[in-house]
Amino acid sequence: QSVANDICDEISWEKDVFGRYPISNACGQGRFSGLADAAYEDTNQCEEDEASMACSVDPDMTAIALTNPQWAGAPPPLECYPNYNGEGTGAWDSLLSCTKDGCNFYDGQVRGSIDPSTVPSSNSFGRKDVEGCCWWGRGAFPRGSAGTCAIGKLNYYLGKRAHDDGRLSARYDVDFCDDPSSICRGPSSDPNVNAEIRWLMGIQFWVEKVQGYTQDGWSYIDQLHNFVDKGLVDTGFFDNVSRIVTRQCHDESKCGKPFSLAERRDVFDKIIDIFAKAQTGKLDIEETLAPIQQEQLLTSPPAEKPSNNPTSHPSDRPIFEPPLTTVVETDAPITASPTTKNPTSSPSYTPSSYPSSVELSGLSLDELSYRLNFANNYCATSLDDAKDRCTTSSMMTCNKGDPPCAVGTACFGNVLCSLPMDNVTNPTLSPQL
Repeated sequence: QSVANDICDEISWEKDVFGRYPISNACGQGRFSGLADAAYEDTNQCEEDEASMACSVDPDMTAIALTNPQWAGAPPPLECYPNYNGEGTGAWDSLLSCTKDGCNFYDGQVRGSIDPSTVPSSNSFGRKDVEGCCWWGRGAFPRGSAGTCAIGKLNYYLGKRAHDDGRLSARYDVDFCDDPSSICRGPSSDPNVNAEIRWLMGIQFWVEKVQGYTQDGWSYIDQLHNFVDKGLVDTGFFDNVSRIVTRQCHDESKCGKPFSLAERRDVFDKIIDIFAKAQTGKLDIEETLAPIQQEQLLTSPPAEKPSNNPTSHPSDRPIFEPPLTTVVETDAPITASPTTKNPTSSPSYTPSSYPSSVELSGLSLDELSYRLNFANNYCATSLDDAKDRCTTSSMMTCNKGDPPCAVGTACFGNVLCSLPMDNVTNPTLSPQL
């Protein structure tokens, strides 16, 4: 996630059953997809002998993520602030227009807004506000670095706690518990120092959650020895480690396939090849001068540079506008007009041709129009399942920026929905251009 989106802060990625992103995702996300079983202020709890390392939750703390994805309609940066008015927070609808609000939730915003009719709206853990919810993940592995314990340990071993105690491990005179945003923002004028903090946060995740992983008789250290002894060719080991990183468990029968497995394996194979050549003296130094990080990790186009200057105040709830029904300047426009994007696809429908039964399926007319006019990726049990249910809200998308598919489903790509003709009364067809 951090490489694909060029981010340090965790992004808001989990949708509710209506396909919207609760603002209270700052308090925790991942319960619907099985990636988390506790809210962030409760997750990654320290063991009893390390409880004193954890950060304490301050309900008056305010913080806002410094980075966020920039795809069209992307939710705003995660943020936390006191719930003074008691109203709670709403949910972000990626299809709403942002023109009346000035499209100022973050730099580069082209659409999306908070639907005021959704206030209050809960995340998957039932939270309807963001008070005290400043503990989202940060660093090289943001999803795995959330919680008061993970950030508290960074502060204890390398931050102000170590500095005040006079321990040799002290490296930064900054209190990460009082200012968790400093992990991504950095406390120094030296960008190398700031980047080091983000990297060390990732190293802490790797040491504790990956190298220390032991579950159901599967031990990372033992399996690593087996992998090396077999000549670094056991793909099962890499798949299991990728699953631990992205889904927090190694067993495919329990947590499904790793996220972006093919791309991860390709990069890993290149690294192993470099090590192997170095050991045998066959490494061409010139061949390795181009950094690996410049290679594209995902098969989709690279994300735009994230916002470094998001709003510095709690997001206002804008005046409600109905979803867009005209073409906007985005990389995935929503339109009910004919499109040349898929010239071989079936005719596109105008909103007036949608039957009431489809409207009751839970999709807005704009979302349905988008699914009928553009190919999407869907979480389904089979390709036929994706085609049969993609016009209903029960079929979630797995496009770039969406959360991983639930256990038992897979991501089927490039599916263009079609509306069964027997469900349409006098449809108005628009010829393809």
